[in-house]
Amino acid sequence: MLATMSVLGGWTLRLWKVADPRARDFIGVGGFNLIRREVYERLGSFETLRMEVLDDLCLGWLVKRGGYRQRVAVGPGLVRIRWLQGALGVIRLAEKNGFAALRYRVGLMLLACLDVAVLIVLPLLAIAAGGWALAAGLLTYASIALTYWANRKVTPASPWQAIFFAPATSVVLYAGLRSMILALVRNGV
Repeated sequence: MLATMSVLGGWTLRLWKVADPRARDFIGVGGFNLIRREVYERLGSFETLRMEVLDDLCLGWLVKRGGYRQRVAVGPGLVRIRWLQGALGVIRLAEKNGFAALRYRVGLMLLACLDVAVLIVLPLLAIAAGGWALAAGLLTYASIALTYWANRKVTPASPWQAIFFAPATSVVLYAGLRSMILALVRNGV
C-alpha cells in the first residue's frame, strides 16, 4: 500500500520541480524537514501551524509560498524511523491525512475518490475486454510497474507489486472515504 501511495503521489507531485521557484510543487515530510532557523522564525514557527493536521506538509507549503528555496534530497538507508506498523497503520495514516490533504473539501474528496476508482476499475475492465483494450490495460499496469521501478530508491517496492495495485489502491480509496466520513461525523479529526 505504501508503494501504491508513492505511485499516486508521484502522479500529482513533481519532485524535480520542488526547487523551481516558479513551480507550484512543494514538499514537507514530518521527520525529515530541514529548515534554517531564521526562515522558520520568519514563517511564524509552529505557532502558525498549531492546529494543523498536516503541519509538515503545510510547513513546506509556507516555505515555498514565502519565496524561500526548497530542495528534495533522497538518501536511502541514511536515516530510519519507525513510521507505520503494518497495513492497519497505513490505513490509519490515510484516515488521518486523506481529508486534511484536500483541505476538508467534500466535493474535491469525492472527485479524488472517483478518480482513484477509475484508476482501479478501468484497466481491469480493459484487460477483461480483450483485443486492443487488453493492450491498453496491460500497458497501464506496465506503466505502474515502471513507476515502482523508477521510485526504487525512495520506496523499495518490486515492479512485480504492480499486480497488487488494484487491491492496494482500493484500500487507499476506502481509507480516504473513511477519512472524510469520520471527520464529518466527528466534526474534526
